[in-house]
Amino acid sequence: MLGNHAPSHRPPPPRAPHSPLGIAVRELRRRAAGERLVNLLALALGTAVFLVALLLLRSELGYDRFHQHAGRIYRMYEDFLLPGKPAVSTAFSPLVMAPTLRRELPEVIEAARILPYLEGSVPGKVAVRLGRERQGYEWFSWADESVFRIFTLPMVAGDPATALALPNTVVLGESVARRYFEGRPPLGSVLRIDTGFSDEDYRVTGVFKDLPYNSHFHPHVMASFRSLDHVRDPRILRDHWWANDAYTYVLLGNGVPAERLASELPAFVARHYRGLPDVKATLHMQRLTDIHLRSHLQGEIEANGDVATVHVLTAAAAAALLIALLNFMALTTARDGGRAGEWAAIMATLGARRRHLFARRFAESLVLAILAMAAAAALVWLALPGIGDLTGQPLALPHGLPALLALAGLALLSAAAAGAGSLLSLPAAVADPSLARTPAGGRGGGALRGGLVAIELAIATALLAGAATVAEQVRFMRRLDLGLDQRHVLVVPMRDIALRDRFRALGAAVARGPGVLGVAFSSQVLGHETPQTTVQVGGSKSFKVMGALMVDPGFTRVLGLHLAAGRALQESDAASGFLVNEAAVRLWDLGSPRAAIGKALDCGIKAGTIVGVVRDFHHQAVQHAIEPLIMHIRPLNYRYMYVKVEPRAAAAALRHLDGVWRAMVPDKPCERFWLNGEYDRAYQGEERLARLAGVAGLAALVLACCAVTGFAAFVLERRARQLAIRRALGSSRGDAVELLAKRLAPPAIAAVLGAWTAAWLAMRAWLAHFAYRTTIPRLGFAAAAAAVLAAAWLAASWQCRQAARADAAAALREY
Repeated sequence: MLGNHAPSHRPPPPRAPHSPLGIAVRELRRRAAGERLVNLLALALGTAVFLVALLLLRSELGYDRFHQHAGRIYRMYEDFLLPGKPAVSTAFSPLVMAPTLRRELPEVIEAARILPYLEGSVPGKVAVRLGRERQGYEWFSWADESVFRIFTLPMVAGDPATALALPNTVVLGESVARRYFEGRPPLGSVLRIDTGFSDEDYRVTGVFKDLPYNSHFHPHVMASFRSLDHVRDPRILRDHWWANDAYTYVLLGNGVPAERLASELPAFVARHYRGLPDVKATLHMQRLTDIHLRSHLQGEIEANGDVATVHVLTAAAAAALLIALLNFMALTTARDGGRAGEWAAIMATLGARRRHLFARRFAESLVLAILAMAAAAALVWLALPGIGDLTGQPLALPHGLPALLALAGLALLSAAAAGAGSLLSLPAAVADPSLARTPAGGRGGGALRGGLVAIELAIATALLAGAATVAEQVRFMRRLDLGLDQRHVLVVPMRDIALRDRFRALGAAVARGPGVLGVAFSSQVLGHETPQTTVQVGGSKSFKVMGALMVDPGFTRVLGLHLAAGRALQESDAASGFLVNEAAVRLWDLGSPRAAIGKALDCGIKAGTIVGVVRDFHHQAVQHAIEPLIMHIRPLNYRYMYVKVEPRAAAAALRHLDGVWRAMVPDKPCERFWLNGEYDRAYQGEERLARLAGVAGLAALVLACCAVTGFAAFVLERRARQLAIRRALGSSRGDAVELLAKRLAPPAIAAVLGAWTAAWLAMRAWLAHFAYRTTIPRLGFAAAAAAVLAAAWLAASWQCRQAARADAAAALREY
């Protein structure tokens, strides 16, 4: 019968279990949009900071490594030691050194000189003209033909073996050739070049590729060193071992240790450096790849970096990556509490093991991490132009398979960290769900997250306080009394050899113009490194090394220098009169400025007496202390015209200057700039540092807010039942705020106090490098702390608002 034969109910066929990836996507869709966004932003921003720091680090470490023989190339530099004085180290060396090294020391297989046209003590520009078609000013130097055998300078046109072999031949950088010839073949063309020593024709024999930005020097126009063979100029000291004007580079033989050549240098110096018994010279070798980061000598060919930058970038990259991973782990596991232990136990009862729990969280985190990596790459791509402007380095985001593999590795690492954090935050899976009702990781997890919050708040506070200190130091330097009036002073380079004889006529014609208050001439631009010379005073046999400036009699009046004793220079002082500053009087122990008047002085190229003492003024950048200085008349060295203009008539004065220049120097453009801009340029490094610290501080602040959000979610999750009961009884959001305030206040206060201490110590050490420095700004420190605490409070309040919007009844049903 049917009653005895009831149909059997067969169980449905087993369904395939959901894949971890499918579960991950479903779980992410169930999460609140704000929670997903915060987690994504934290990982993307932290990774972006890590990638930028890594790109900057790679840039700093890559200087000059593109040369084929970079490991065997060295630059020679000298130390000069006077009795009782610190050593003076200079990147310059004598013109005679390179051929002598090549001839006498077998370890040196190639040696080359690079002799720049010097404007004062720094490499400068010369006038270049292509017929009547093109004219301009270009960075210029003379170089030995062996420069192509030492450095890797790929030629676009011409033969590197013969390009600089003959006199009056010149090679051009690719960008310079493009500017003058506009696509036409430059080889064989003739350029008229006024080198400051001669105004002659040079034949173009080669074009080389522009050196990349990560080179310690960037030649634009290089002429054959043999071009100087026929030039007779008293400023070119070709056989003088105490005159340093060139940069000397050597290439060692393959397998020759640098120590072997270094051991030969003392005997080499003893053979050649004679005639100044009070001055001790020491010759050193400097590895090419160390110049950018480890060289801070007088007369550097270009501004260098600092090895401290590498240490800072390494620490920044490591810290950014660690914080990004910890933030991602903390935000991902912030909800792992309450029912999480029960869920783990139930899963264990059904046969799941810890690796299954890890796989689920790993898959869920991997989806989010992949999206974060894409967002991080986009952030870096958008930020690189601004970062390049701040750092002065044209950075580019790497692309191709290696870059994709690196991002994939970061995504896997982030997902693994989140999965590991989930396992640590959950209790051991047990078979009885009733044994797993204790919220997971309660005190230990809260302490760990609170510590992470404190660290990130401290980093943000310290960076913002540091940015405030650097900005205050820049403001202090801008307000510093320079001891001269650099406002409304126009500087006109005189890159025309014919102006040696016509500078007086030029000055007189410019001075007659409307709005022109005065005209003066000098050998260099103030605000730059001042050339050094050896000086004897008062008939003493001992030498003092000090700055030297060649000026005309109107210099003190136009620049607003104040006399402490004596009188200003006059035309009659051209043969034997000197001005000195108060620092020189102190160096010579002459007592008072009045006592220095009439003292004998010998600077090598001229001997005479001191006719006046000027009050100390900043003839170099204000980062340096005011150094001893002598000033004297020597028209042969005048390279710059200073024009003081009336502010209200500046436009008329500029038009008049252009007209006078066109009449007297028709074949060369009139280049000019304001003197106060040169002083301002000295602050650019500090201004970039302030902006970088500020940007880094804001990034750290956003990351800290993400950490606060995760910490708040963690705390509220563990008190969800208590808060739900209170909301059901009519309490307000204030309970959650009060709870978070109690838990957030200790790490936040500890972060501010720790950041203040660390920032104060770091900024005090940084300010110690300045001869004139501000005090650490207390208001800036307080503002940094206030900004960080306010941002943290807003992040916590947002999380409280999210918790307040949750359904109290649903929260109670969960328990």
